[in-house]
Amino acid sequence: MEKVEDSDGVQWRIRRWWWKTVPWETGFATLDAMIFLIVLPFMLMWPFWLAAK
Repeated sequence: MEKVEDSDGVQWRIRRWWWKTVPWETGFATLDAMIFLIVLPFMLMWPFWLAAK
């Protein structure tokens, strides 16, 4: 968490949560999981596809 101070002396905290899923994740894990679930069937099926050729 970034702490900044403006010219009036007020302190600000900047929290950067992009796809907040659970408090300890930034959201990139969610994107990675979605991509993994899309690619998983292809990863599992390609050996059978290759053997069938």
